[in-house]
Amino acid sequence: MTDVHGQGTFFLRHQHVVCNAEVAAEPCTPLLVPAGFASDPSIVLTTSNTLAIYARAADGWVWGTNQTTAGGAFGPWKRIGVGGSGVTGRPFVTKAANGAIAIYARGSDKKMHGVSQPSPGAAFGTWLTTGAGGPAAGFVGDSAALLGANGTLVLYATGADGKIYGVGQPSAGAAFGTWSLAGSGQPTAAGDPAVLLTGTNKIVIYARGTDGKVWGVGQSTVGGSFGTWATMGAAPPADGFASDPSVVLDGNGAIALLGRSTSNRIYATDQPSVGAAFDPWTEIP
Repeated sequence: MTDVHGQGTFFLRHQHVVCNAEVAAEPCTPLLVPAGFASDPSIVLTTSNTLAIYARAADGWVWGTNQTTAGGAFGPWKRIGVGGSGVTGRPFVTKAANGAIAIYARGSDKKMHGVSQPSPGAAFGTWLTTGAGGPAAGFVGDSAALLGANGTLVLYATGADGKIYGVGQPSAGAAFGTWSLAGSGQPTAAGDPAVLLTGTNKIVIYARGTDGKVWGVGQSTVGGSFGTWATMGAAPPADGFASDPSVVLDGNGAIALLGRSTSNRIYATDQPSVGAAFDPWTEIP
């Protein structure tokens, strides 16, 4: 990630108005446009009940736009933060305990980087490397982040060694600690992790293994260490999964998992009750 100067330069392309502003709160007058986007968008609901969207552009920066009022039109796209060039992955966006937006993305140096607002609606600061250490050969996937029960942010990502690593803040708003393996007995991951805070405030992680199965691990206590990875649900599709898993809480607080098989069919499994073992996978016709 490198510093790029030249604030006050603007771009216009395909009639989409984009401002080359380095901070989201900075006003700008649109003139020109960027060279298109290179990642899928990520979206978050702000504390003002407006939607904010972020995506990596072809210039290697994360750009963002937000609604000016709840349910209203979106404003111009703006380059996010200071020193944020060289992003190679999809940005992951979440909110900190104070409601401020935080964005994390993999850089060309194969490290995870982050930028955040000091308070809701404020200008974004400087992009920083997230966490110390990490896999020797760096990260290959995109990160997944969430806000823990104690108000701290935690981040998980797949290393070049196919293992899932995690890092967290020791206290709300503090600098991130050191990356470490999440749980024991890990499979070799074939994609990005999916993370969830359960109804009992414990973090669970799911990932697709190179064996085509969905694996998972969870904390045994709130804020505690992770246990041993295991496959989720009996009778997965015979041809295996081709997508990263999606995870959500059911209305009763139990966990549901979904995935796409290599034959492009959608399968699902869930817990019959909170904390129970997953039912066998079934195809959603």
